[in-house]
Amino acid sequence: MSQLLTLGGRQFKPISNATLEHDYRVMALLNAAGIRVIEMPEDADPQVFMENLFANLVLAGSLLSLFAHLLLPAETEGKHWTPELAADIEKHLRSLTDDKDKAAVHEQLAVMLIGFFQNGLVALQITPSFSGSTSQ
Repeated sequence: MSQLLTLGGRQFKPISNATLEHDYRVMALLNAAGIRVIEMPEDADPQVFMENLFANLVLAGSLLSLFAHLLLPAETEGKHWTPELAADIEKHLRSLTDDKDKAAVHEQLAVMLIGFFQNGLVALQITPSFSGSTSQ
């Protein structure tokens, strides 16, 4: 999404240069939905893959919260993201009633989730060799 997205009279943009707290909160939302690794098999149908991902997020009650974490008000920089800001965006999303707004949310969710996964933000993993200690 390179342009601003208008939903319910408010303008949003995809989050970029987000804080570490943001990244961990998104990973927590995905983990709560049972999504720990996102790998689409080469022979998988991308449409079916995304539908299954959406279904998991919907069943976990995480879809709108996750989308709210991937958006910012148009005038806000990623480094100014806060959990309260995400909660405000989620509240706004939950109140949308216009069919065009709903369709835009669905479409942009797919685009943004794919971008989020491609950028590797979900793939932060602790390797087996991590010991938790530091050398001095």
